[in-house]
Amino acid sequence: LQGVYIPFSSVSGATVQGALDEDTMWSARDAVLFVVEDVLVSQGITLTIMPGVEIRFSPDVELVVEGTLEVMGNRSHPVIFTSVNAFPGMGNWGGLRLKNIDDITTLNWAIVEYSTLGVYADLGRVEIKNCVVRWNLEAGVMSRLGAIKIHNSSILGNKGSGVYSFGYDPRNKKTEIINSIVRENGDFGVFVVNDRSCRTKIINNTISDNWLSGIYLESEGRGRTDVIGNTLTGNNRRRVLSGSKSDWGEGGLVFTVGVMDEYNILYNFISGNGADGVNIYLEKSEGCEVTIVGNHIEGNLENGITIEKGPGYHGSVAMKDMNIIENGGFGAKIAIGSIEHSRIYSNIEGQLANLGEEPFNAAHNWWGTQDEDLIAEGVFDSSDDSAYGPVEYMPFLEEPTQGRLWVSDSMSLSGDDVEIHGTISPCPLGMVAQITLTDPMMNETQFTVLSQDARNFTIPFTPVAVGTWNIHGEWSDRLTNTDKQREGITLQIKNPSFRGTLRLTVIDKSSSPLAGVKLRLSHNTGADVIERVTDIEGTLDLGDLDEGGYLISLTKSGYLDVSASIQVERETPSE
Repeated sequence: LQGVYIPFSSVSGATVQGALDEDTMWSARDAVLFVVEDVLVSQGITLTIMPGVEIRFSPDVELVVEGTLEVMGNRSHPVIFTSVNAFPGMGNWGGLRLKNIDDITTLNWAIVEYSTLGVYADLGRVEIKNCVVRWNLEAGVMSRLGAIKIHNSSILGNKGSGVYSFGYDPRNKKTEIINSIVRENGDFGVFVVNDRSCRTKIINNTISDNWLSGIYLESEGRGRTDVIGNTLTGNNRRRVLSGSKSDWGEGGLVFTVGVMDEYNILYNFISGNGADGVNIYLEKSEGCEVTIVGNHIEGNLENGITIEKGPGYHGSVAMKDMNIIENGGFGAKIAIGSIEHSRIYSNIEGQLANLGEEPFNAAHNWWGTQDEDLIAEGVFDSSDDSAYGPVEYMPFLEEPTQGRLWVSDSMSLSGDDVEIHGTISPCPLGMVAQITLTDPMMNETQFTVLSQDARNFTIPFTPVAVGTWNIHGEWSDRLTNTDKQREGITLQIKNPSFRGTLRLTVIDKSSSPLAGVKLRLSHNTGADVIERVTDIEGTLDLGDLDEGGYLISLTKSGYLDVSASIQVERETPSE
């Protein structure tokens, strides 16, 4: 029944259509609105949609914005843009078409589903925060000569790309995707092709299980692109399932560099993609700077990282502090640049090959062994094949380099719940990181994170003090326990002004499932807030806590005995 037009006859609501010629508000008292023909928000007009409103569109009908659109949902009462069909499917209605180049469309706590266009910035600018954009026929969020900002949102299961941005206007030169999930889309996860002088920021996202590449980037030059702290896993599903290749290049992360571009590829976790982990093409250009630092590239179908260059390329490529391990092809096949202080080992075809003619500097890396003959076997250069250039890999490191922790240096916080995202990289299993938050009054909050399955971590809390919070992370020694004991994150809050939702992440260090665990959260009065037997997969959301002290315990006979304490106090805001 997908796509069949069946109105909700049992639901009453107002009918809207045509042009709005005055400022308009759709509020919760309207409950459900039915849009039977295109609605136009004219230039100079503002349409405000309040929390809890659901807008149901007839087939092919669009909301066209030439003025200002402000969508103001909240966590418990999002604004919903959906189909009128009882059994909806992709493409049931037109979508949100934004043509307001002089104004900004703001979508906050909204759901956009079952349309053709999704959210389409056609010359317009849009800021999307705390939204879900899912099951749309084309891209989830699309821009043509527009500008996109996406924060804390989920772009899921769209038939086209999750985010698609092509071209730019001189007033709209930015694509920004931060702290979001882009998953299971039928084309690319994120596709950005820019003209000159554009700025792209893709930071702290999870981009996974998309049909083609997780991120595809292309620039005509003089732009800057930051790809920092993302998790890119399971992309290029087309290659895995069908064996066919894309004409657009393949990899967890794919990009083409233009004249005087600056690319910063930092502290990403790139694993299990159905082609290369990273695939870079350096066009004929001058003055480019490509910095690749702290990325963990593991278990991809082909090479860990491939860098090719066009004729006449002049620019720099610097790589260091990398983990490149257990990929199906080479660890690295690279035509230009250098790599140092990295771990490169256990890749199937070889550890490194020089695709260029000039000598490639690969000294001061750990190759998984101190045996010089084994290292030489894994490095392919002109002595192995005339197609390769020389590689300088001596001297090599005699032990692995220490891990590093990437987090934002500082950030300004105020308001409600906040999540801080960071990436541990490089990240061998069994390491532990100590993370310290310092608030404006110099109170410290400390977190301990185990590295196994926690290369990317999230710290949720509610800041009370307004100002600059500093965050610092460092490694401690490798854990020595070798049995099947399971460990968890221990969370201790020193600043009593913190309050809010507590999440506990449990790291399973054995091969058996973490099932049938007894979870107990008890108040210091002795009353049990939560007591249940549960299966644990990743993160448990324990909900909002009242004032007082709590003990959290997780027990399973013979396997698990973890406890943590937390003190929760509410602070009355000062006048």
